[in-house]
Amino acid sequence: MEERKKIIYDNLREGAKLRGKYAEFVSFSKLDKYKQCPHMYKLMYKDKIKTDMRSPYGVIGTLTHDLTENTFKSKLNQGDRCKIFNDEMKKICESFELGHDFPLFKSLKHYFQKSKLLSYLEKGLGNIEFEVPVYFKLKDTEKKEVWFVGFIDMVVHKGNDIVEIYDFKTSNKSSYTGSKLDEALYQLYIYAYAYGRQYKKTVTNIAYLFLKYVDIHFKNDKGRNTKNSWIERKDIKEFVLEKGIDNIISVEDKVMKIEYLDDEGISRHNDIIDLYTTIANDDKYEGKDEKDYFCSTFCEYRNGICTWEGKQCVGNEMLNIINSMLTNK
Repeated sequence: MEERKKIIYDNLREGAKLRGKYAEFVSFSKLDKYKQCPHMYKLMYKDKIKTDMRSPYGVIGTLTHDLTENTFKSKLNQGDRCKIFNDEMKKICESFELGHDFPLFKSLKHYFQKSKLLSYLEKGLGNIEFEVPVYFKLKDTEKKEVWFVGFIDMVVHKGNDIVEIYDFKTSNKSSYTGSKLDEALYQLYIYAYAYGRQYKKTVTNIAYLFLKYVDIHFKNDKGRNTKNSWIERKDIKEFVLEKGIDNIISVEDKVMKIEYLDDEGISRHNDIIDLYTTIANDDKYEGKDEKDYFCSTFCEYRNGICTWEGKQCVGNEMLNIINSMLTNK
């Protein structure tokens, strides 16, 4: 993956150089950092302050993505991929001081054992691509070219130049339901917009594959086919016992598929340009509320570096409390 990224960036950089310019790169994750916290964005991309603080969820997500792709490319069987996952997850849990009963560990363990997608990929079936690059020019000035660059988790070719675009998610369903879904779809719409124009294909659907959830199909006590959705993989046995289910028809990977509308893709493309302009013109990069949950859990500068307006964020407060407790022991 890293080698593919390097090739894309090097090619765009060289093309800009031939035109007498330099290239600046923007990714969805970079733009999302600004939306999460402008001050964190400043520390990371303006001040270029390095941090070793990471979220375990990001590391686990990367492992899961890579192992899913390798199942297809290397035809990894169930035993091989489960062993790799278990070994790597134990290292991650130890690194972040998480117990081996970590809930996401349990759900993803079931995914690597039972996912029908992985069984399909293991056999090398289908015309499928992983980590497909998309890019387009956001801004072009006398001195520089600004390029948006992204990588699609999975593209499924349906024939006749028709494709579906998939994004893998290990996160909770709460960010992808109700009023939050529109914001969550932002990235997929951008990728679909870019893919269709770059590769001259028709994108019919965009979809999320939620790796920690399943849909359970079963016959109820009246013999009718019934479905329960959004069951966490770690809770399947408990759910079946609670419902008294003794006739399971199938357990399906949780997929949310949405029709792609090109007008919406164009709108999101224009939003990206507006957001980049906002970031470029920001001269304050204000931080989030110091009590915000994000600061204590996900901020990559929660180890004492962030001091927005001279205040220590809640992450630093917690760090000081822990250090004080250790000192007074």
